[in-house]
Amino acid sequence: MSKQGSNGGPLSATLFSNAMDSILKKMELRGNISTRLKQCTAYADDILITTRTTQAMTDTFVKLKNESLK
Repeated sequence: MSKQGSNGGPLSATLFSNAMDSILKKMELRGNISTRLKQCTAYADDILITTRTTQAMTDTFVKLKNESLK
């Protein structure tokens, strides 16, 4: 995109949701926390990342940052 949309504009939530959905799918965070080390729950513009260890949380945020820069 060469132009920015306005913050809170009619397309901003949809664009954010589409971008985050793509990133989260690549990160493979979906699933049940009882069988995984980390899990992500997302709805609209809310994201909840749950991990079993502090190191898993740190690794997840680093991976999220790297995926978002691509």
